[in-house]
Amino acid sequence: MKYIVSFSGGIGSFVAAAMTITKHGPENTELVFCDTLIEDPDLYRFLDDAEKVLDIPILRLKDGRNPWEVFRDKRFIGNSRVAPCSVTLKRDVFERHVTANFKVLPTPNATIVLGIDWTEQHRLDRAKVNWNPWPVEAPLCEPPLLSKSQIRKYLAAYKIDEPALYKRGFAHNNCGGFCVRAGQAQFAKLLLEDRDLFLWHESQEQAIMADNPRLRPFIRKVSNGVTSYLSMKQFRELLESGCAFDWYDFGGCGCFVDDPKNTDDYDDLLVMFDGNTTIAR
Repeated sequence: MKYIVSFSGGIGSFVAAAMTITKHGPENTELVFCDTLIEDPDLYRFLDDAEKVLDIPILRLKDGRNPWEVFRDKRFIGNSRVAPCSVTLKRDVFERHVTANFKVLPTPNATIVLGIDWTEQHRLDRAKVNWNPWPVEAPLCEPPLLSKSQIRKYLAAYKIDEPALYKRGFAHNNCGGFCVRAGQAQFAKLLLEDRDLFLWHESQEQAIMADNPRLRPFIRKVSNGVTSYLSMKQFRELLESGCAFDWYDFGGCGCFVDDPKNTDDYDDLLVMFDGNTTIAR
C-alpha cells in the first residue's frame, strides 16, 4: 500500500506528511503538490524546506491554468458552493496521477492522505464519499487530536519556518490568500495586506464578467435576511467608503473534497440565477 499525501503547502499537510512517513515509512509515502499558479511565492520556499527536513521529494503537478483561466473556459465563476477551480486544478490533476500510477482492482493499492484536522471532520466525511473507491485518511483527525498551537509546535520541532501567509494572519496557505470560497473578512484582509494582488484579482473578475454578462460575482452579503453577491470591485468600494463588513466571515476552504459530478454542466447552474442570487450558492 502506498500513501499519497496531498501536500497543499499548508501546515496541516506538512504534519500529515510527517505522521504518514513515521507510520508507514518513506518508501511507502508519496507527496504530491498541485499548483494553481496563483500561490504565494513563499509557498515554494516551504515546499523546498519540507523536502529537506522530511528527506522525501515532493512531486509537483499542474494543469497549466490558473483559477481565472478555468472560470473563463468553464464560463462560470466559482463560489462558496461550486468551485470549478478546485475540481480542475486540484482534484482532477491529483486523480489523473493516482489513476495512472496505482490500481483499484481487485483492491486499491494506494490510500489518499489529507491534511484536514479534527475541526474539519465534515470535509473528511465528504472526501471519503467523493474519492471512493480510493480510501482516504487524515492523520490529524485521529487521536491524539492536536490543537492549532500543537500543530505549529510540531512544525517547529522540524526547525522549519511556517509559511508567510500564516504569519500575516491568513487561515491557509493556498492560492496566495485568494479563494472564491472565502468570506468578507478574508477579502478585506487581502485588500489591506496586498492591495496590488487584490486589484489584480478584481481586474480578472471584471474582464470575465464583461465578456460574459451572464456570470455573477461571489462575495456574499446578507442584509436584513436578504442574500446578494458583490464583485470584488463593489466590495472594495464599499470598504473604501467606510462601510462596515463582517469581520468574522472568513469562509472556508473546500478544496479536494468536491464531488466532480456536481460541476459537470455549469450552464445548468447559470440558469438558476434570479437577480443576484442563485440556488447554486
